Amino acid sequence: MIVAGPKSNEIAGQHVRDLLEANGVTVDVVQVKAATIKDVSVVEDQIKIKKPNVLFGIGGGTKIDAAKLSSAERGIQYISVPTTLSHDGIASPLASVKGLGKPYSVMVQAPLAIIADTEVIAQAPWRSTISGCGDVISKLTAVEDWQLAQVDKNEYYGEYAGSLALMSARLVMRNAGEIHPGSEEGLRILLEALISCGVAMSIAGSSRPVAAQNICSATP
Repeated sequence: MIVAGPKSNEIAGQHVRDLLEANGVTVDVVQVKAATIKDVSVVEDQIKIKKPNVLFGIGGGTKIDAAKLSSAERGIQYISVPTTLSHDGIASPLASVKGLGKPYSVMVQAPLAIIADTEVIAQAPWRSTISGCGDVISKLTAVEDWQLAQVDKNEYYGEYAGSLALMSARLVMRNAGEIHPGSEEGLRILLEALISCGVAMSIAGSSRPVAAQNICSATP
C-alpha cells in the first residue's frame, strides 16, 4: 500500500506503483494531506480492509509520518521514499502527530528501507534542502544538551549515538560547498547525514541525539 499526498503521488507515487505492478505486485494507494490523527485513522482503516504486507510512505515528513505511525499501529513494516530532504524524519523511528491541540512526537518504528532517488529529490524547492542542512547542523546543540542532561540530571548518555549525530553535522559542514542547486553529490551527502541521524535515534531509543531539549535546572 502506498501512502502519499496528491503532489508526492504525482511526483513519485505513480512511478513506484507502476514498477511494483509491472512485477506482479498488487498495489493500493491512500492519499493523505498531513499526519493528523484523522489522516492516520484513514490509513489504518484501509490497512484493515486491504491487508497489505508493507506500506510505502512517499513524500515529505508528514506523509512518511502517516505511513510510519499507521503501519506501526497495525503491526506491519514500512518503506520510506522521500521526495524532499527537509529533516531527519525520513529515517527516524519517531512520528510527529497533530490533532490533540498541539503536535507531539511518539516513538514508533524505523523504516524497513529507505529508497531515495536524487533526481526526484532535486525537483523539491531549494528551501527544503536548506532546511535539511540546518536540521543536521543543529545536532551540535542537541548533543551538547544531551551531555548537559547527563551532568545536570544524571540522564543516560549514549556516546555512540551522540558521536553519530555529531559526525553527520560535521559531514554537512565540511562539504557545504558541494551542497548547491543542481548538485547530485550534494544531495547524496545530505541524504546520508539525515539517515545517520535517524539511525542515531534508533540506537538511543529517543530523540536526544538530534533534538535540543530544555533540561537545565533553574539557578538563582
